[in-house]
Amino acid sequence: MRETFEETGLEIELTKKVCELFNERINGNYYCYLGEVIGGNAGLGSDPELSDDAQELQELKWIPIKEMQGHPEVKRLLPYL
Repeated sequence: MRETFEETGLEIELTKKVCELFNERINGNYYCYLGEVIGGNAGLGSDPELSDDAQELQELKWIPIKEMQGHPEVKRLLPYL
């Protein structure tokens, strides 16, 4: 919930744990949840773990899941959704 707020400005309530997967990029597990937006204002935030010149976030937008099915991270999650 904190990460979502920091990076998007949206407040969410977790509704369900979807899965736990190993991520090679971070060399560790990450956890995926479904959530419901309950407040806040959508806007591009920042990743507080990274310096200003190392930020990876570039834009915030809603993308239909059909358009993301080829994305490597989304592809891994589809069997759980």
